[in-house]
Amino acid sequence: MNVPPSIAAMPGFADSVQAVCDAHGLGADCIEIELSESEDLMRFPSMPALVQRFRDKGVNIAMDDFSTGYACLAALGPIDFGTVKIAKELLADTPRCPSACMVFSSVLALLERLQVSVVVEGVETPAQAQWPNVLAQGFFLARRAFGIDKVPGARISKARRASANRAHHGIRLANAA
Repeated sequence: MNVPPSIAAMPGFADSVQAVCDAHGLGADCIEIELSESEDLMRFPSMPALVQRFRDKGVNIAMDDFSTGYACLAALGPIDFGTVKIAKELLADTPRCPSACMVFSSVLALLERLQVSVVVEGVETPAQAQWPNVLAQGFFLARRAFGIDKVPGARISKARRASANRAHHGIRLANAA
């Protein structure tokens, strides 16, 4: 779940997450909290201890959109992230720009030395998917599927859908098929 640092730092947030997990029978290891890049993590002196408290309970903490907004190098030292999600902007000019490749490779080497899992966002070409030892997400790997027929568990017959479309006075459901 994406959470702004100011929300994560609120008193009782960690207990609330634990209560939700307990209420739904989820182990803490099923949860990953992504601290968003919208706020400066370093403005919250309690953040390293809070992150460690979550990690001790088995909750993985990720830095979201590394290299944009406030998701920067300064937070990687004092905060023990389990995952760093590299923003698509850092990948955008690779591999066609040698300098961009050097920056990207250097960031990957740093994150490997910190022993964090890495997710590369915005992978849209085979060349961008070449980086070893990282997880990747982006349109190269899977395109979004729209339309009710693409929603897991949705079972609407064609006849019923046609009837529903007529019943809405010309308003039709979008179908991306």
